[in-house]
Amino acid sequence: MTTLSAGLLVLDETFRVVAANRRGNAFISSEKDLMGKHFDELFDNNIESLVQHLATGEVLRVRDSVGSAVSIRCVANKAAFALARMSLSGAELPKASSRVRAKNHFRDVVIGDKAIGSQLSKVASVLHENPVIHIRGDVGTGKSLTARMLHAASEREGEFVNIDCSMLTENTVNDVFFGSNEASSSILARAKFGTLHLDNVDSLPKAIQPAIKHLITHQEVMNPVTFQGDATDILLLSSTSVKLKKSEFVNGLHLLLTGHKISLPRTRDRSDLREIILKIVSYKSPSLKFDDKALDLLLGYDWPENFHEVRSIIDLLVRKCEKIITETDILSTGLQFNDTQQSEVVCEACSGTSWKEELCKAIKNVVAENNGNVSEAARQLGMSRTTIYKHLS
Repeated sequence: MTTLSAGLLVLDETFRVVAANRRGNAFISSEKDLMGKHFDELFDNNIESLVQHLATGEVLRVRDSVGSAVSIRCVANKAAFALARMSLSGAELPKASSRVRAKNHFRDVVIGDKAIGSQLSKVASVLHENPVIHIRGDVGTGKSLTARMLHAASEREGEFVNIDCSMLTENTVNDVFFGSNEASSSILARAKFGTLHLDNVDSLPKAIQPAIKHLITHQEVMNPVTFQGDATDILLLSSTSVKLKKSEFVNGLHLLLTGHKISLPRTRDRSDLREIILKIVSYKSPSLKFDDKALDLLLGYDWPENFHEVRSIIDLLVRKCEKIITETDILSTGLQFNDTQQSEVVCEACSGTSWKEELCKAIKNVVAENNGNVSEAARQLGMSRTTIYKHLS
């Protein structure tokens, strides 16, 4: 069995891995040691549902236990024949033990980026130990979503409580965390048996820091006013878009907060951006599709505002387009592409001739400046709409 990137797994007659090449070992981000593992332990699909397709050499798309997608097919003729014989005979296929089936904690989220998948896999494996996890990433890279994913993966009974530390003040922070009186709800009470996410933890007021340190080290809420302790069970997550400084925290808290780290890349650096964009568009408008050039243009954009900008642009395209999203639609959103990216959208008729390419780009820029209004662009350029449409096709 092989991936399309030449990762190779060799399975025995019970569908357990007996050999793998280097890429085969590397392409499954959630497993350190593949040897002896059953197919069903490695992928979020059981072998019974796939065997008939694999026997014919069909390429299948599957996900590993943290949701990373891979394409697989059966490449050995002898193996394919054996699969076909099993399928046709109706023989019961060897199964993995139900105890050891790998669980996909993140199946509803696109995680095709290997670096992110590996980090999430490592953290997910220790969630039962109630770790403290710090998420670092630029604004808009998905820190809050990652925190909610980890809460869901922990399967904790309590709720997910998010608090933006930048909104707290030294004078009010104790009331927020402990309640202003016995009748008022407090953040720590709500998070009991659940998850507390300290967003923008770099702004955590000093007044509450000793209590947070005590919570981490003793799993106990210590009221700084009454000095009464209350045993609790809270999964503590924190996140920030800046590098944490030790000087911003009471002695030892910086180290406690960053025991387990997840680093999120900028949107433009994610290897699964294509899959993410397609999934968002499909969710918002199932019948809406990209033409190839339009999607390539969008993938080449720098995305300075990360996923905040991705969602805004997709919302705009979904409202504007009915069936197909074209290059013209992308340009009309107002996204600012650099010269290299602009050169990629020259129409086929102008491509290869310098002066024609410059003219084509100039026309498209004017259309973009007018938010896709071809009539206004034609008026400004002194051209017919028919001429402009030829450059937009």
